[in-house]
Amino acid sequence: MQTVKRIVERPLLVSELEVTNRIVRATKQGRVRGWQDGLAGGRKKSLTIRFLFAYYSCAEISKFEREGIMTIGQMMLGEFDQEMQNTRKVLERCPDEKWNWKPHDKSGTVGWLAGHVATMVEWLPMTIKTEELDYAPVGGPGFQPPKIENRKELLAVFDKNVADARAALASVSDAEMMKNWRLLAGGQEIFNMPRIACIRGMVMNHHVHHRAQLTVYFRLVGVPVPGLYGPSADEAQPGAAAAN
Repeated sequence: MQTVKRIVERPLLVSELEVTNRIVRATKQGRVRGWQDGLAGGRKKSLTIRFLFAYYSCAEISKFEREGIMTIGQMMLGEFDQEMQNTRKVLERCPDEKWNWKPHDKSGTVGWLAGHVATMVEWLPMTIKTEELDYAPVGGPGFQPPKIENRKELLAVFDKNVADARAALASVSDAEMMKNWRLLAGGQEIFNMPRIACIRGMVMNHHVHHRAQLTVYFRLVGVPVPGLYGPSADEAQPGAAAAN
């Protein structure tokens, strides 16, 4: 019987796809995923596909995560850590004196947008721990995010949300990640998809989108934009180091 054991020894590339062909014994494992009969020697093969999003070797990885097969949530921790580090760099520069500034009448203010970025992180554990959300229920109060008045409050809320989200991501099982989650408005279904898809799209991609909007606000009000995936134009200019 062949045993497969993976040790994480290096930072993994973005969206690296690991395909592990494992030979399993159904009587010992108690389950065989995607097995096929008729293979050489009558063996049953299990194809496990994992999408790995680890970026940093400096991200905290438990012994369990380094040895054996990680869960989907655990494999997302590297990406999660990097994106949350980048977001905190942005939120740290939110200017209190421009809290109520907005670029257009139809736009949100600096404070509103920064608060949205910070509080959106709590959607991750909410998605894992619930089965649905109706953000505008008929006959009931709609979803109301906490009101944040300044940068100090902003960072405190963000840090708490990041800690809660990371803990949820590290502990959730693959089975729970594959269960469907629904978003509704007034009882009408907006979408219904596996939790992993909600976390990738509604939470992570959505979060990065609004964080990018906030960096545009910074440019418009004269706040140096931090580098996120490399140096920004501000960091590449003389004197930028002092501004950072």
